[in-house]
Amino acid sequence: MSHIELDGIGRLFGRGATEVWALRDVHLAAEQGDFLLVKGASGAGKTTLLNLLSGLDAPTHGTIEVAGKDITGLNDKELSRFRNKHIGYVFQAFYLETRRSARENVAVPLVFAGVPAAERAERATRLLERVGLADKVDVPASNLSAGQRQRVALARALVNGPELLLADEPTANLDSKTSREILALIREVHEQEQVTVVLVTHDKEVVFDGARQIWVDDGRITEHERVGSGVEGAQP
Repeated sequence: MSHIELDGIGRLFGRGATEVWALRDVHLAAEQGDFLLVKGASGAGKTTLLNLLSGLDAPTHGTIEVAGKDITGLNDKELSRFRNKHIGYVFQAFYLETRRSARENVAVPLVFAGVPAAERAERATRLLERVGLADKVDVPASNLSAGQRQRVALARALVNGPELLLADEPTANLDSKTSREILALIREVHEQEQVTVVLVTHDKEVVFDGARQIWVDDGRITEHERVGSGVEGAQP
């Protein structure tokens, strides 16, 4: 059974003269541990694809299965519970609580999972150490650099041990050095834990050895290939 399966997915926004198909008849399957690089021009439908996979949005038609579950049949409460347990999402804009410390931000998913406070602090601290922020655990997010905020966001996405990691342009707001470091961290997580990764990027030079490269154009998957050797744009 595929870990991810999209069958005939379409997503329509607007009505009448203003309607726009963000995705059109998308079919896609991925096995546990796959790494999918989703590329395409701005407005091609890449972020819509991630939002549908995470259950943050619902398709106009078609079905989506994640970890053997048809998430298109879940209500909002069920989706939130499923997402918190199975999916980590790294957003381009970070979406951190700026007044909260790095540790408090990372621990948020654990609060919703009902994890006791002491364990929340321990697990969040451990994840921050893993992403290179051992000295920033008590620093408010507002006092962190863009690269540090994205590291916090990545730690938060991983804190519940997700089976699926979604990353939407995780390096778009970062300098080239920090971008390479963030990509290397995501690659490390994928290799060590066999997490399924779907990463959206506008950077054509980002190429992970063994990844599946998906090109989206005008809401359709137009190319699909297994990437060759080398990890361009992701080496530390």
